[in-house]
Amino acid sequence: MNKSKSIELAVPHSLQSEPGKILPTLSYETISQLTEAGWSKVGLIVPLITRDSNLLMFKHNEVVQTTNGKKKVRHGMLGPLGETSKGVHPVIEQPLETLHRGIEEETGTREPSTLGLRARTIGGWFVNHWPVGVEFPDEYACAICPPIYVPPAAEERLLAHQTGNEEISGIYAMSPSDIKDTDPARLRPGVIGWLAQLEATDFLKWPGDRTREVDFSSVFASGMTDLDLQKGH
Repeated sequence: MNKSKSIELAVPHSLQSEPGKILPTLSYETISQLTEAGWSKVGLIVPLITRDSNLLMFKHNEVVQTTNGKKKVRHGMLGPLGETSKGVHPVIEQPLETLHRGIEEETGTREPSTLGLRARTIGGWFVNHWPVGVEFPDEYACAICPPIYVPPAAEERLLAHQTGNEEISGIYAMSPSDIKDTDPARLRPGVIGWLAQLEATDFLKWPGDRTREVDFSSVFASGMTDLDLQKGH
């Protein structure tokens, strides 16, 4: 991985964390800025945080990008919930919609609103330079990373379900130390750097009553395709 390149990619001001907001808004101006900066994709890499300050990690099957035959992950790799933003001109899938779709697809939950997921009342997120995949050298997704808190009942439900889509073969609750002790070959590229950013915030600590339920009422299903910011990718 070319780390020096990753830190040179500028993050648009519109994607910087804002007080009171759970997630930013994507506009075509922001997409244009991401493209000019050299990002390959934009999406979410979500810390799903349990009451015990563990993280829900997803075990992946080997995934092939059908557009170019490149592999994003290798069989058995662990990583957080991740989803690429989609769009069909002139409509751009908003991050809340991406979050809803990611939970629905990767956990197999038909109605994510029934999980009662929570976010901090004061909002906040961080932005990560997420490697697109194991066979995508020097390509990065601008990853919006909102802390989402998983109540005990929802955690039990998700861990018991263990069926997402064809990409996911298992869901596990892991402590940050357990993740760092995992063989790096079993982790998706970018996990350790992402975890370091997360640990540099106060997001891992359950906010107690200073949370609000994530409101998915404005989300609707749509047949969009992944937003590929760089032509030919």
